[in-house]
Amino acid sequence: MRSPISDPLTGIAGAEAFAEGLRESLRPAVGGVSLTVSLGVTDAVTADRSVLLHSADLALYAAKHAGRDRVVRADAPPPDAVAPLAAAARA
Repeated sequence: MRSPISDPLTGIAGAEAFAEGLRESLRPAVGGVSLTVSLGVTDAVTADRSVLLHSADLALYAAKHAGRDRVVRADAPPPDAVAPLAAAARA
């Protein structure tokens, strides 16, 4: 079985599910220490790695801005994170 992280056919829904599972699995791993995990996921709609990384990075910052400890898809950022994302994209 291929890992969703290495399978280019996973799609963004699969990447989101994988990221949610990863986030949930990491939370109890530090025993007694409060830990939040924020992740941004994007779809491989381009072969340009810099575009992919930028898209995932913006989704990560949206996750942090929206309250941390969550997964945010680049194609569906929370409404309260859109303005900061737009400002970051223009910078």
